[in-house]
Amino acid sequence: MKILKASAEIPSMTLEEAERFLESKLNLQLATFDSKGDPNIQPVWFYYDKNEENCSL
Repeated sequence: MKILKASAEIPSMTLEEAERFLESKLNLQLATFDSKGDPNIQPVWFYYDKNEENCSL
């Protein structure tokens, strides 16, 4: 698994932290903004296969 640091303001996870998070089976919330600036938040489910190092949305 490759861990990317997306923002300087948000600290990145270690490999162990990322694996623990992905194995936790939490639902994610994907948020975007429309053209008016209103938020659109949708639940996102995922499956993480540690043996294959694959994450499916």
